[in-house]
Amino acid sequence: MLSLIGFPTNQAAESYFDGLSASGSPGDAKETGRKYIKRAGPIVGVLQGGFAPASANEILQPLKYTYSVTWIYSKNDRNSATFWGVPVGILGTVVRSLMLTALLCGLSLILGVGMAMFRVFLRGYAPNNFLDRPERTEMIRLRLNDGPVPPISSSRKAGMNHNS
Repeated sequence: MLSLIGFPTNQAAESYFDGLSASGSPGDAKETGRKYIKRAGPIVGVLQGGFAPASANEILQPLKYTYSVTWIYSKNDRNSATFWGVPVGILGTVVRSLMLTALLCGLSLILGVGMAMFRVFLRGYAPNNFLDRPERTEMIRLRLNDGPVPPISSSRKAGMNHNS
Protein backbone atom coordinates (compact mmCIF):
# COMPACT_ATOMS: atom_id res chain seq x y z
CA MET A 1 0.00 0.00 0.00
CA LEU A 2 1.39 3.38 -1.04
CA SER A 3 0.50 6.44 1.05
CA LEU A 4 1.38 9.97 0.03
CA ILE A 5 1.22 12.47 2.86
CA GLY A 6 1.34 16.18 2.06
CA PHE A 7 2.48 18.65 4.72
CA PRO A 8 2.07 22.43 4.70
CA THR A 9 5.82 23.04 5.17
CA ASN A 10 9.07 21.25 4.42
CA GLN A 11 9.99 21.35 8.11
CA ALA A 12 6.85 19.45 9.13
CA ALA A 13 7.51 16.82 6.43
CA GLU A 14 11.13 16.48 7.51
CA SER A 15 10.12 16.05 11.17
CA TYR A 16 7.60 13.33 10.24
CA PHE A 17 10.12 11.64 7.94
CA ASP A 18 12.78 11.66 10.67
CA GLY A 19 10.29 10.21 13.14
CA LEU A 20 9.52 7.27 10.80
CA SER A 21 13.11 6.53 9.86
CA ALA A 22 15.92 6.24 12.37
CA SER A 23 18.91 6.59 10.00
CA GLY A 24 19.95 7.59 6.45
CA SER A 25 19.56 10.68 4.32
CA PRO A 26 16.10 12.19 3.88
CA GLY A 27 16.00 11.87 0.08
CA ASP A 28 16.59 8.13 -0.16
CA ALA A 29 14.03 5.36 0.06
CA LYS A 30 14.75 3.36 3.22
CA GLU A 31 13.58 0.06 4.47
CA THR A 32 12.31 0.01 8.03
CA GLY A 33 10.87 -3.45 8.50
CA ARG A 34 8.34 -3.77 5.73
CA LYS A 35 7.99 0.01 5.25
CA TYR A 36 9.79 2.01 2.61
CA ILE A 37 9.86 5.81 3.07
CA LYS A 38 10.84 8.68 0.75
CA ARG A 39 10.52 12.45 1.16
CA ALA A 40 10.34 15.01 -1.65
CA GLY A 41 9.76 18.57 -0.43
CA PRO A 42 6.62 18.67 1.72
CA ILE A 43 5.47 15.22 0.50
CA VAL A 44 6.32 11.97 2.31
CA GLY A 45 5.71 8.67 0.51
CA VAL A 46 5.24 5.55 2.63
CA LEU A 47 5.15 2.13 0.92
CA GLN A 48 4.04 -0.78 3.09
CA GLY A 49 3.95 -4.42 2.12
CA GLY A 50 6.08 -7.37 1.10
CA PHE A 51 8.10 -5.63 -1.63
CA ALA A 52 11.67 -6.35 -2.59
CA PRO A 53 13.96 -3.35 -2.03
CA ALA A 54 14.51 -2.95 -5.80
CA SER A 55 10.75 -2.93 -6.46
CA ALA A 56 10.10 -0.48 -3.61
CA ASN A 57 12.82 1.82 -4.93
CA GLU A 58 11.30 1.60 -8.43
CA ILE A 59 7.86 2.52 -7.05
CA LEU A 60 9.11 5.43 -4.90
CA GLN A 61 11.69 6.76 -7.40
CA PRO A 62 9.24 8.88 -9.44
CA LEU A 63 8.14 10.74 -6.29
CA LYS A 64 9.33 14.31 -6.92
CA TYR A 65 8.18 17.75 -5.96
CA THR A 66 8.74 20.90 -7.97
CA TYR A 67 8.15 24.36 -6.63
CA SER A 68 6.20 26.87 -8.66
CA VAL A 69 5.43 30.47 -7.83
CA THR A 70 2.53 32.24 -9.51
CA TRP A 71 2.51 36.02 -9.38
CA ILE A 72 -1.00 37.40 -9.28
CA TYR A 73 -0.75 40.77 -11.04
CA SER A 74 -4.38 41.74 -11.18
CA LYS A 75 -7.79 40.16 -10.81
CA ASN A 76 -8.89 41.12 -14.31
CA ASP A 77 -5.71 40.41 -16.22
CA ARG A 78 -6.41 41.60 -19.74
CA ASN A 79 -2.93 40.73 -21.01
CA SER A 80 -1.70 43.65 -18.89
CA ALA A 81 -2.15 46.18 -21.70
CA THR A 82 -0.33 49.43 -21.00
CA PHE A 83 0.07 52.74 -22.77
CA TRP A 84 3.26 54.64 -21.90
CA GLY A 85 3.67 52.35 -18.90
CA VAL A 86 0.23 53.14 -17.44
CA PRO A 87 -2.40 50.36 -17.34
CA VAL A 88 -5.17 50.93 -19.87
CA GLY A 89 -7.89 50.58 -17.20
CA ILE A 90 -6.53 53.59 -15.32
CA LEU A 91 -6.20 55.58 -18.54
CA GLY A 92 -9.81 54.80 -19.40
CA THR A 93 -10.93 56.17 -16.06
CA VAL A 94 -8.88 59.35 -16.53
CA VAL A 95 -10.22 59.86 -20.06
CA ARG A 96 -13.82 59.36 -18.90
CA SER A 97 -13.38 61.85 -16.05
CA LEU A 98 -11.87 64.43 -18.44
CA MET A 99 -14.77 63.92 -20.85
CA LEU A 100 -17.27 64.43 -18.01
CA THR A 101 -15.44 67.63 -17.00
CA ALA A 102 -15.53 68.90 -20.60
CA LEU A 103 -19.23 68.03 -20.84
CA LEU A 104 -20.01 69.95 -17.63
CA CYS A 105 -17.97 72.97 -18.82
CA GLY A 106 -19.77 72.95 -22.18
CA LEU A 107 -23.14 72.62 -20.47
CA SER A 108 -22.40 75.57 -18.18
CA LEU A 109 -21.30 77.70 -21.16
CA ILE A 110 -24.47 76.83 -23.08
CA LEU A 111 -26.66 77.64 -20.06
CA GLY A 112 -24.80 80.93 -19.46
CA VAL A 113 -25.21 82.05 -23.09
CA GLY A 114 -28.85 80.95 -22.99
CA MET A 115 -29.51 82.99 -19.84
CA ALA A 116 -27.84 86.06 -21.37
CA MET A 117 -29.92 85.70 -24.56
CA PHE A 118 -33.08 85.31 -22.46
CA ARG A 119 -32.35 88.58 -20.62
CA VAL A 120 -31.60 90.44 -23.88
CA PHE A 121 -34.81 89.20 -25.50
CA LEU A 122 -36.77 89.94 -22.31
CA ARG A 123 -35.37 93.50 -22.25
CA GLY A 124 -36.51 94.04 -25.86
CA TYR A 125 -39.89 92.42 -25.40
CA ALA A 126 -40.77 93.71 -21.92
CA PRO A 127 -38.67 96.68 -20.87
CA ASN A 128 -38.55 97.47 -17.14
CA ASN A 129 -39.26 93.86 -16.23
CA PHE A 130 -38.41 92.35 -12.85
CA LEU A 131 -34.89 91.35 -14.00
CA ASP A 132 -33.95 94.71 -15.58
CA ARG A 133 -35.16 97.33 -13.12
CA PRO A 134 -32.58 100.09 -12.64
CA GLU A 135 -32.23 99.49 -8.89
CA ARG A 136 -31.32 95.84 -9.56
CA THR A 137 -28.98 96.39 -12.50
CA GLU A 138 -27.07 99.56 -11.63
CA MET A 139 -23.37 99.20 -11.04
CA ILE A 140 -21.67 99.98 -7.76
CA ARG A 141 -18.49 101.96 -8.27
CA LEU A 142 -15.93 101.97 -5.46
CA ARG A 143 -13.70 104.89 -6.68
CA LEU A 144 -10.53 103.46 -5.17
CA ASN A 145 -8.22 105.73 -7.23
CA ASP A 146 -9.88 109.00 -6.08
CA GLY A 147 -8.03 109.04 -2.75
CA PRO A 148 -9.37 109.01 0.78
CA VAL A 149 -12.77 110.50 1.48
CA PRO A 150 -12.68 113.23 4.15
CA PRO A 151 -14.36 112.16 7.36
CA ILE A 152 -17.79 113.56 8.07
CA SER A 153 -17.64 115.95 11.01
CA SER A 154 -19.94 115.52 13.96
CA SER A 155 -21.75 118.78 13.18
CA ARG A 156 -22.48 117.62 9.64
CA LYS A 157 -23.75 114.31 11.01
CA ALA A 158 -26.08 116.14 13.36
CA GLY A 159 -27.27 118.34 10.52
CA MET A 160 -27.96 115.35 8.34
CA ASN A 161 -30.05 113.77 11.04
CA HIS A 162 -32.15 116.91 11.46
CA ASN A 163 -32.77 117.31 7.75
CA SER A 164 -33.84 113.75 7.25
